[in-house]
Amino acid sequence: MAKGNIRRGAFAITLKKSIDTTIHDLDQWQQNLLDPTWYQLVLVPGPHVQQQAKEACIDDEVSERTLTDLRFLLSKKDQADDLTTEVFLPYDAVESIASGIEFSKASLAIDKELKDIVLLDRVKTPAETNRDQSVSDVYRLVKFFSSVDPELFGFLRCRGALKNAEHCDLIFSFPKDQDDPTSLRALLVRANDAYPLNARINIAQTLARSVMFLHDCQFVHKSLRPENIICFATQGECPDKPYMIGLDRFRLIDARSMRQSDDLWYKDIYRYPSRQGIRPEKDYIMQHDIYSLGVCLLEIGLWRSFQKWDNETEHPSVNEELLLKKDFAIKDPRKRAFEVKKQLIRLAEQRLPGLMGRIYTSTVISCLTCLDPGNTDFGDQEELYDESGILVGVRYVEKILMQLLSISV
Repeated sequence: MAKGNIRRGAFAITLKKSIDTTIHDLDQWQQNLLDPTWYQLVLVPGPHVQQQAKEACIDDEVSERTLTDLRFLLSKKDQADDLTTEVFLPYDAVESIASGIEFSKASLAIDKELKDIVLLDRVKTPAETNRDQSVSDVYRLVKFFSSVDPELFGFLRCRGALKNAEHCDLIFSFPKDQDDPTSLRALLVRANDAYPLNARINIAQTLARSVMFLHDCQFVHKSLRPENIICFATQGECPDKPYMIGLDRFRLIDARSMRQSDDLWYKDIYRYPSRQGIRPEKDYIMQHDIYSLGVCLLEIGLWRSFQKWDNETEHPSVNEELLLKKDFAIKDPRKRAFEVKKQLIRLAEQRLPGLMGRIYTSTVISCLTCLDPGNTDFGDQEELYDESGILVGVRYVEKILMQLLSISV
């Protein structure tokens, strides 16, 4: 064999090894970046823990900057914000578009400066609360959404907010190379049986990750349901990139719960029984979001909507193929709520295994029973706090998120 051929052969072998090493490093970087336990560790306070987390991960400027921003938000939790004007824009900064998003209260508008389409999501600042505190919370919310990577966190990037006496409108950018925003409710109502299974799994996994990040930043959603999940599509693909919106009743985890709600059945089914009705019995805690997630995951697994809509009615009716109408006729509100919850669990146990498999089914049931007495997956709420008082949700990561992420199609 000629020397030139030998050198070329040796070079090819060396090049292949280099490429294999690079691919391995990229895979390791992606695993570190997407590993929820890594983010949980980085959010724990203390310089020693932060340094250990940094050394355990491949150095990446983007992820480090994101985590720095998240830490900044946590550090500002107990401080008065005097920079709220940084995030609030004049109301004429955008121009509304007549067409909206089906089954969602979110609206579309045009950013007059950048000349592109944005999504507006309204956040209430109710008069019965401390308005200054509400505006401060909105400030933290905007800063949070402006700091995250949409692909990783499952939240749209926020450009700022429009403020008036009663509410604030958050301004969100469309994700890069994604368009055609559609509510998850619209997808479920259409119930296209040809919708790919891997797309449904991706929606479920992303939503579970989003809940974790929201809680890590000390917020609870309080309105998690398909109307408040907007799915985008990449060119030529089905809409399988979900983003959470609809934090119209959001609250900081350690803030006082107002225990105010409504008495609408089509919203109550996403609430834990003790949180239903006009005057809920219990303060809102992290597990209530987890229960809401479980109901959403159940609908995604069934790929059917619990609500039926027609053009002649303002409100939806019960989908009697899935829910028992007699349960909603029970006069005792508490008994009615728990009977509906039992039906949701029956649906999961009876229908999900054949549609989504054992792991998905057990994950949904864990969500729906996360506050049940004797539940071994979550236990007492106090046990979910570390010594610094930060809700880390270790059991959520272990019992819900990691289980869903283990599913591949």
